[in-house]
Parts: sequence; structure tokens; C-alpha cells
Amino acid sequence: MSLQPEDLLQIEFGTAFRGYNREEVDEFLEEIASYFQELLNQQAKLTQENEFLKQKLHQQETEIQRLKAKQEELKKQIEAEKDLLQKEAQMIVAEARLKAQNLLGEAERKKYRLELEYRKLLEQYRQFQLRFKALLQTFLESLNQYEKELPEISLLLDSNASQDSIGEVVRFSLEDFQEKK
Repeated sequence: MSLQPEDLLQIEFGTAFRGYNREEVDEFLEEIASYFQELLNQQAKLTQENEFLKQKLHQQETEIQRLKAKQEELKKQIEAEKDLLQKEAQMIVAEARLKAQNLLGEAERKKYRLELEYRKLLEQYRQFQLRFKALLQTFLESLNQYEKELPEISLLLDSNASQDSIGEVVRFSLEDFQEKK
């Protein structure tokens, strides 16, 4: 049975011989009805507030679930990015190692070519030294031979007066050479 404040106000009691004072009973019923109305209003307000809070709670729980899902998604993305970056770093390191090996190989080949070139140049230098020494030796032997023949050339030059100027050049050159010795 649902009792409303209006029901309390409309109740009528029968009269009895030694019964209660009707005005007092009516006043009391009015007070009870007013208090009952306040309680109903308060209950309605609390029910409405409770519904609002339930909706707010549901929204918050939904938001928490959404944020948790987003957090899990971000964790997965971070892990995927981390894996990708690790693989990329490994590729960069592998590429750098390969480049380093290529550079070392190229440097070794260049070093080998330079060493070969150096050996060739060194051999050419040695051959030049030997040839130059041989040439100098031949030149010295020619000069020694020329010195031996010099008195004979001087006699020949003295006998020919017309060739006097040529003899001077030859003597000057030979004398010059002899002074340096």
C-alpha cells in the first residue's frame, strides 16, 4: 500500500464517545502529512542525485575502461616501436660493420698497390744508381784515358797555329777540370 500525504489529510475517523479531540487529531495529521511530504521530497531529491551520481559513475567507469584500452594500445605501440628501433639499430650497426670491412679491404688493397709501386720505384732507383755509377765510371775512365792522351793533343795543337783558338778552349776546359781534381 502506497501512502501519500494527501491520503493522511483526507482520512476521517468516526466519532466515538470518549474519543480524541478532532481538531488535535487533524492538526497532528497535518503535521505528519507535512513531514511525510518533506521526506518524500527529500527521497525524490536523493533518488535524483543518486541517479545523477550513478550516471557520472558509469561515465567515469566507461572513461577508465577507455583509458585502460588506450593505455594497452599505447603499450603495444611502444613495444612495436621499440622492436622496430632495435631492428633498425641492428641494421645500422650491421651496415656500419659492412662499410668498415669494405673500407678496410679497400685500404688493404690500396696499401698493397702502394707497396708494389714503392718496390717498383725502389728497384728503378737501384737500377738508376747502378747505371749512373756505371756511367760515371765510364766517364772517369774516359777522362783518365783523355789525360793520358793530353800531351799528344797539346803537341798537335801547338803545331797548328790556325787552330790555336780551338786549343785554348780545349786546354781551358781541361785545365779547369784538372784544378777541380
